[in-house]
Amino acid sequence: MLDRLSHKELNYVFLLVISVLFLAFLLNEAKKEVTGFIPASISVESNTKIRVTAFDYPIYPDFGEFVNVTIEVQNSGSNGYDEQIEVFIKNSTMDQLSYYYDAVTRLEPGERKSFKLVYLPPDYGVYYIQLRVSYAETRRLETWGAFVVYEEPVSNGTTPATTIEGEQEEIESAYGDYYIAQKDYISGRPAPSKKPHLKHRLRIDLPTMIDITKGETSVTYVNVKNVGNSTIHGLKITKYTQGNIEADIFPTFLPTLAPNTSSIFMLSVKAPFEIEPDVYPLDLVFSSDEVDIGKKLLLNVTDLNLKDLVYQTILNYKFILAEFENQMEDASEDGIDISELELVLEPIKYDLNITEEHYNSGEYHLAYQKLQIIHEDIQDMLLRFAIIRIPIKVFLKKSYIIIFLGLLVLILIIVLLYLYRKSKKELKRPKLLKELSEESPK
Repeated sequence: MLDRLSHKELNYVFLLVISVLFLAFLLNEAKKEVTGFIPASISVESNTKIRVTAFDYPIYPDFGEFVNVTIEVQNSGSNGYDEQIEVFIKNSTMDQLSYYYDAVTRLEPGERKSFKLVYLPPDYGVYYIQLRVSYAETRRLETWGAFVVYEEPVSNGTTPATTIEGEQEEIESAYGDYYIAQKDYISGRPAPSKKPHLKHRLRIDLPTMIDITKGETSVTYVNVKNVGNSTIHGLKITKYTQGNIEADIFPTFLPTLAPNTSSIFMLSVKAPFEIEPDVYPLDLVFSSDEVDIGKKLLLNVTDLNLKDLVYQTILNYKFILAEFENQMEDASEDGIDISELELVLEPIKYDLNITEEHYNSGEYHLAYQKLQIIHEDIQDMLLRFAIIRIPIKVFLKKSYIIIFLGLLVLILIIVLLYLYRKSKKELKRPKLLKELSEESPK
């Protein structure tokens, strides 16, 4: 049939086929479900005895769809210990929506334990998954994930913020599903394959030692810059602590980090009153679909006076705000609306100036109390900044994609049939008419 078409008609057919194939490729890429996980190669020094070998969940579930979360941990040490998995589901403002936990279980060296849960998001918006594993009495592993429930496309293309009506009650799941695998020393599932022409590199700037007063919280910064040539996706920060030391880092999860861009994190560490003055390790692992980097900090727990603590905290907050303003400017140049963040930033800077006045007047307790408020405000601001960096994607339902592709194929068939029938009519025309039609333009 094609040999009966003119050169011009063949070009039309070729362009139509290429267009259909290209549209099919784009739709297939848009609908690919992204899964968040921590690569199984996490390993932080020999003193870390546990690791997360799986942390899987859909990042873009549909509204009304159950979110299945699968977690697996492994005892990678040389001694057995008791451990417990806890999972917290929180909304974009860090309000706790649900709580899951399993039974305290003994894990021998090499053994693995799986924990599965199902959660139904009540509304559109961003949700955070906080994973905490307590083990060996005073040790703790903590990492975060996030998923986004998008609203169906509307005329203005906006997505409302997460709002949960009424007071939220903490939901305790009766022990989730879990099992203990037999002893094995397999390193777990392989990390994602990397393309040779892409360089995934992060530069992480952070202090090597933090001074902490017993019973108080010390705040410092972590600056992460993408120095590679490809975007980092789903950056998680896993924390390993001991001695009942509590550590929090905000934002807890970074959806994307483009090449040559940075993100400032606020790290707060609290030492309990009963802890003995000493130097304790704090291990941080920065992992994503592309990278896996471990960093170690030393926590110097001392009996420093309140004056020194307030002074150092003010300096750290000033640095965090300065870096944050630089990153806001970069985001604005990339077309991100930062007007809401600017409204949040100004009151924080004002409160920090008031705090500095309290410090200069010797009112250290008032300054410390003000710093606690500033801590919450900066935490909220960093979370908002992480949320607006999440790429907005409009997904078509799978059934819609199939229907759309079917229509494209139908259009292609109709065009080919039309051209075929046209060519048959040309063959049926009397020879004299064909010669006249060919000679008439001349």
